[in-house]
Amino acid sequence: MAKLPPLVVYWAPVISSSEDGEWNMLYPEPTRLWESIMKDKNPARGSTTYTSCPAAVHQFKNTFVFKNALESIYSYDFTQPGAEYMQPTSSTYLSCELTRPPAVLTGPTIDFKLKYVFFAEEPVTATFTPPIFSKPKYFQYASVVPGKMDIGSWFRPYTLEMQLWDSKGTLTLEDDEPLFYIDVNTDREVTLKRFKMTSNLIAIIDHCTKSTDWMGRGTPLVERYRKFRASRTNDLVLQEIKNNLL
Repeated sequence: MAKLPPLVVYWAPVISSSEDGEWNMLYPEPTRLWESIMKDKNPARGSTTYTSCPAAVHQFKNTFVFKNALESIYSYDFTQPGAEYMQPTSSTYLSCELTRPPAVLTGPTIDFKLKYVFFAEEPVTATFTPPIFSKPKYFQYASVVPGKMDIGSWFRPYTLEMQLWDSKGTLTLEDDEPLFYIDVNTDREVTLKRFKMTSNLIAIIDHCTKSTDWMGRGTPLVERYRKFRASRTNDLVLQEIKNNLL
């Protein structure tokens, strides 16, 4: 059987306008998890470890690591209603905010001003997870909120959102530590390509993000995907992306 060509997955920082500043340097290039593992491989490992297991190797090769580019330390207290705060204590920091009520009672859910968008040339499911095969310091304080969607049939951003473990304390994000993984669920090799965000793409992102306003709350994702592809919005997105590849 002939080998299938790589599946291209395009990605970009979601920087909505020049008024927000040019924050491209907060988005370093991702790395393949498999490459990170092989840098630390055991030279005497033989063929009996998980690095020789086809199931594990496939997972590692289609998982990509996205890292932090700015040391950020915060102090926060959400125990006093009406007096809640989350304040940076480091000289450098990522902006963040509490955009909705806490999902659980153990601590707040915080949105960071880091947004990413991914798009594939065909329907494929991407899963966003905490970096479980890495050792970021922030695991002591919080976890990235996971998610999953068809990135060939929908075009909305993945926002870095963290669930804090406590209602009061500190949070530290170290420079260059992994923030999250994206796993692309395909048997094909995956190639990532970066593109520059445009106003046309931002308009489509906004349309998808606000889909509950015009489709109705509770509309299943599969129905949103159907409308997206039936209107050939996927072709519009792909054409604009290819015109703005880096």
